[in-house]
Amino acid sequence: MKKIIFTLIFTLIFGMTYSQITISANRDVICVLDTVRISMQGVASSVEWDFGEDATPSFASTIGPHIIKYTTPGIKIILIDALIGGVTVKDSLKITVSQLDSTDVDLNLNVDPSAQYILNASVNVRSTVSVLPYSYRWFVDDVIMDSVNNPFIYTFSQASTYAVKMVMKDAGGCEVSKSSTFTSVDIFKAPNVFTPNNDGENDEFKIESTGLIEFSMEIYDRWGSLVYNPKIVGTQLIWDGRNSAGIIVKTGVYFYVVTPEDPTIEPLKGFIHLYR
Repeated sequence: MKKIIFTLIFTLIFGMTYSQITISANRDVICVLDTVRISMQGVASSVEWDFGEDATPSFASTIGPHIIKYTTPGIKIILIDALIGGVTVKDSLKITVSQLDSTDVDLNLNVDPSAQYILNASVNVRSTVSVLPYSYRWFVDDVIMDSVNNPFIYTFSQASTYAVKMVMKDAGGCEVSKSSTFTSVDIFKAPNVFTPNNDGENDEFKIESTGLIEFSMEIYDRWGSLVYNPKIVGTQLIWDGRNSAGIIVKTGVYFYVVTPEDPTIEPLKGFIHLYR
């Protein structure tokens, strides 16, 4: 427990220590309406405490300890007058009161346009009376995923709708919780089977972007040899079951790689079954 200690030593003419008083607080930074314990160690015939107008209580005439709280943020000065051997001794103690309201905190959920369903979440604090540093806890579907970072980067396992919650706390213990939902979507759409037999149904392997992301495509056989590379980019690319020379390839399993033009987006890789 952190203590703030002020020591007052009174020395008589003859150089001997007459008395000693120590004022302490169990916390030097608190949140609005939280309590702080103020104590005095020493011997005094009487004391007068002044905790401030917005404190509860504002004044006290007993040694204590006293449990007080404040209704407004800011720097609070606690004053004491102690009567020791007929001498009035004055001293003070500083307490910082923090405040963090939900309206001062913005939760931002941004979609990283990746086939891996990446969430980039961040918090922006606009309070001028909240005391740093801040701590953060991030939850996805009520399971804690991170207790350190802002921003919070999370990769979802599949496209779905998730509940995201952030709980933050400042140095004074003021806590704010923000919740929202996040829907991850597939950035690219690709089938896993096609039948290029010219019957008019499912004759093409078509990959398309769900947005405006341009990409290139390469098709490999099961041994890793390049089969088809149209050497073009677009938001929709098609393979008709022929290699780059225009020759019809055999029935089998092929491997495709979709590479977005944006280098910050991860490539999409997968398998396609070709039947004739």
